[in-house]
Amino acid sequence: MSAVFMDLGDAEVGLARRPGTPVAERASHWRSARAWYVKSDEVFRELVAQEKSLSPSVAIDTENGERPKIQMALCDEALKAGATGRNSAHPRK
Repeated sequence: MSAVFMDLGDAEVGLARRPGTPVAERASHWRSARAWYVKSDEVFRELVAQEKSLSPSVAIDTENGERPKIQMALCDEALKAGATGRNSAHPRK
């Protein structure tokens, strides 16, 4: 489920960066993307907690666990820049 929320966030980023998207809509897409990344992070943390409680020695994919946080920061940067597209950050896969 965490990956699905990441994909939804990435789709919103794509809409925010689409040429011709009005500034107000860009900001809305950036906020929506950030919200999806927050949900992804929450789900990932819940999964980690569940797996750790079942098997403390289980290996957790920390790279995927960091991606929502990275993407949230990119959304924050875009929103601070006024969501005008001046931000050159791209979603990472």
